[in-house]
Amino acid sequence: GLDPDSFINKFGADRFKNLIRKSISGLKFLIDTELKERRTEVPEEKARIARNIVNEIEKMPDPVVRSEYLKQTSEYLSIDEGVLRLMPKSKSTEKKDEEKDIFLPAEKILLQMLFEDSLVASEVLKKIEDKDFKGLKSEPIFKTLSEYVENGKTPKLHEFREKIDRFLFSSLSKILQEKGEPPSMEKAHDCLGTLKRLALENRWKELNIQIARLERKGEKEKLPTLLSQRFEITKQLSVLLQRNY
Repeated sequence: GLDPDSFINKFGADRFKNLIRKSISGLKFLIDTELKERRTEVPEEKARIARNIVNEIEKMPDPVVRSEYLKQTSEYLSIDEGVLRLMPKSKSTEKKDEEKDIFLPAEKILLQMLFEDSLVASEVLKKIEDKDFKGLKSEPIFKTLSEYVENGKTPKLHEFREKIDRFLFSSLSKILQEKGEPPSMEKAHDCLGTLKRLALENRWKELNIQIARLERKGEKEKLPTLLSQRFEITKQLSVLLQRNY
C-alpha cells in the first residue's frame, strides 16, 4: 500500500478524497477514542476534543490531507470548519503573546529581588501602598506579596499559581528563571521609586482627561476636587524627582 503522499502523487487528490470517504480512517478512530473519554455536551470538553484532534491533523505533512481531515472533523463534531482551521493560528498567537516580556524593567528587577531575598522583600513591601503599583501588570503579584509579609510568611512561587491568572504566573515564572541583578536595598528602592513615579504620572494623565471632559460639558462645580488632586500629585512627583529615585 501507498502512504497518503505517494497515493496523491500517483492518482491525484480527488481519488484520495473518495478513498478516504469510503474507508474507516485513522481520523475516525481518533475521534471515537476522544469521544469515549469526554462529554461533548460540555462546551469546554468539546473544545478540548477538537483541539486535540486538530493538533494531530497539523502534524500531517500534506496540506490536502490536512484539509480533508479538518472537513471530516467538522462534520463528525458539528463544529464550523472555519473555527477548526483557526485553531492552530490562535495557538500560535497565544504562544507568541506568552513569550513577550510583559513587565516594565523596574517591575522585573524588583520582582526578581523580592523573590530572591526575603529581607529585601520584608523591608520594601512594608513601604509599598496599593496606589504604588496601581495599573501595573504586576499589580496582583504585589498585592499577594504584601499579604505574605503582613502574615509573616515567606512567598513561595508555586503558591502563586492559585492566586494569579495563568498567563501572569507564566510570565512571573519566566523572569524568575533568568539571572537578575544581585539584591540590594538601594536598587530595590530605586525600582520602587520608578514604579511610584509611573503610577503617579498615569494618575495625573487620567485626571487631565477627566478635567478636560468636565470643562467641555460645562460641569465646573466638579472641577475643584479634581484640580486639587492633580496639584497634590504634581507635588508628589516633584518630591520623587528631587530624591532622584
